[in-house]
Amino acid sequence: MSSRQSFAKTLAGVVTLCFLLPGSVLVADGDELDPVRNTPLPCENGELPADASGSPFPARSAKRLVHLANRCGIVGTDVEFQSRRDANGKIRDYAFLGTIGGGLRIFDVTNPLRPRAAGGNLTTGYQNDVQVRGNIAVLSYDGVAGLPVTTSTCLAANYPDSNGQGVDVFQLHYNPENAANLSSLTPAFRTTTKTCFANPPGGAHNSTLHPSGRFLAISNPSSDWAVDIFDLRNLPKGEFLNANRHLFRLIDESRKNADRCPADASFRCIVMKRPPAPNLGSSRQDVPYNQFQTTGCPTAKEAAANSACGLWRPHDVFFSRDGDTMYVAALNSTFIVNVGGLLSDGRVRTKTIIPNFACPDAGRAACGSSDATGLDNTHNVELSHQADTTADGKILVISDERGGGVINTDCNFEDQGTIGGTHFWALAPVPGLSRTAKASVARPVKLGTYFNPDPGVAFIPDPIEDALPGRAERACTSHVFRIGGNGTASPGPIDARFDGVSRLAPRLMTQAWYGAGVWYINFRSASSDSDGLKRTRAAPGATPGDGTSNRVRTPGQPRSTRATSTPVTSPAASTSTAAQPPTSPATRSSRSRSSGRPAQSAPPRCGSRCRTTTPDPQPPTTRADPRPAAGTAAVRLRIEGWHLQP
Repeated sequence: MSSRQSFAKTLAGVVTLCFLLPGSVLVADGDELDPVRNTPLPCENGELPADASGSPFPARSAKRLVHLANRCGIVGTDVEFQSRRDANGKIRDYAFLGTIGGGLRIFDVTNPLRPRAAGGNLTTGYQNDVQVRGNIAVLSYDGVAGLPVTTSTCLAANYPDSNGQGVDVFQLHYNPENAANLSSLTPAFRTTTKTCFANPPGGAHNSTLHPSGRFLAISNPSSDWAVDIFDLRNLPKGEFLNANRHLFRLIDESRKNADRCPADASFRCIVMKRPPAPNLGSSRQDVPYNQFQTTGCPTAKEAAANSACGLWRPHDVFFSRDGDTMYVAALNSTFIVNVGGLLSDGRVRTKTIIPNFACPDAGRAACGSSDATGLDNTHNVELSHQADTTADGKILVISDERGGGVINTDCNFEDQGTIGGTHFWALAPVPGLSRTAKASVARPVKLGTYFNPDPGVAFIPDPIEDALPGRAERACTSHVFRIGGNGTASPGPIDARFDGVSRLAPRLMTQAWYGAGVWYINFRSASSDSDGLKRTRAAPGATPGDGTSNRVRTPGQPRSTRATSTPVTSPAASTSTAAQPPTSPATRSSRSRSSGRPAQSAPPRCGSRCRTTTPDPQPPTTRADPRPAAGTAAVRLRIEGWHLQP
């Protein structure tokens, strides 16, 4: 599933805009706060999807999260954001949506209560991961097992043997006059095809623009097990075609052959290796050789000492702020790679390989009390789905999409259910945690694992249970997330002119958990038992295998109280945030992956939906932690050795 998403949630058939309210905001009666409600909002574009009886699907949410608007008739996969000025000088916020079958859709979300169509195109396909930088938009097409999935005329005309696998690159044409007077006849954006890049047979599952805009990294975990690098330097002003811009294929040793690395190709294949000693992953004691029995790997005896065969299966890419380091969620492991010299001389050096099965060797402070190994230990990773750092580069966060979101359909009902968690690694010393004193990018230290508490979906009636009993979207495994201060592909804005950065504080994040919804998480401080909250071993969210809980309740707090979330109705749940910049372009910093409050300090424009007190005077990036509204019980979540607060 795509990873560049956030709080403006894209659901199957419905695009839902949500707003995370600060603790000072009082919400009018009738809003979807706490307790959970099953009442949908009206649909501004068509009818809400309904069950056989005609009852619409519910919009579920929990406290401090208000549904603002729905845009129906779209099967969404991804969303990114930009902010621009119209002809009157007003800053407008735009959401760029990837869809399945609906092409690129652009919405003006300046007023989140009234998202308005602002342009797009009808080049359809799956998966349609979207990337936006400046006036360039990239749509990715992933055929899943090589199936044709796109109506891209560029790919069909110029690469007929590609079976529609690859990416389209569009030129965005912004009209400030139309933006100020938006209508169906005067869209703010129109798009033209700039070029396309074929990438058969596995297509492009995710694509990530380098922060500099100099190249595009396409992730293919299906057939090629590769990251393909396409040169975007000095793009012509108009339409062009240049297959030779495919420069490199960073590939797993097991997949390198004459078909995937032909001698006459424009690109050079680079087989990914282990890092140098003593970096993590350099030895087979750190990460066992071919531990997942990948076909195509040489025997352990025949393989070179630095062989990483079977470990490199790239699903998603994230870059450091300077673009020199690439963090790769590679399903079978997580790589940290030096790409600073990639375009200049083709140098790619692995810095670190973080093993999926780090526990119990990482110690009880990080792994809990279980001595189980492999997937029998819930603190280990099955599929490294996304790997992003905090904005300062000091903590790496990895999500585990156990079961691929299909096989594993568990949730934490009471103390039952084994789901994928979110894993935290220190890349630098963490104040207050002595065990991280020597933590570095070369030798990361595992901080702990967060598992979603009981989301309550087991007790919420499913309106289509009769038609689809036990449907898979009730799964609650870890999926996409956005950390405060990060942009579409790295910390900070990918293009300072157009903002797009999460307004959450640096140690806050939002994350989608499939059927468990979107959760708002604070990981700023180490665990503490002196905060008046009691740790309970039998609370909902307890994870089988270690006898501990990752949820803490206040004395007398009812078991049904939940952290901030909005359960979803789609198995491909994603998250995204509308970037709303400050008044000066020079100070913008808003973004696309998983954000929270808008950039401006003014209260949300909720009309009759909410009323506010004094706006928070602090800058968005240093804002104090939001607290639950008066009268609500404080809920805190805890993982071994780390403290999470919704």
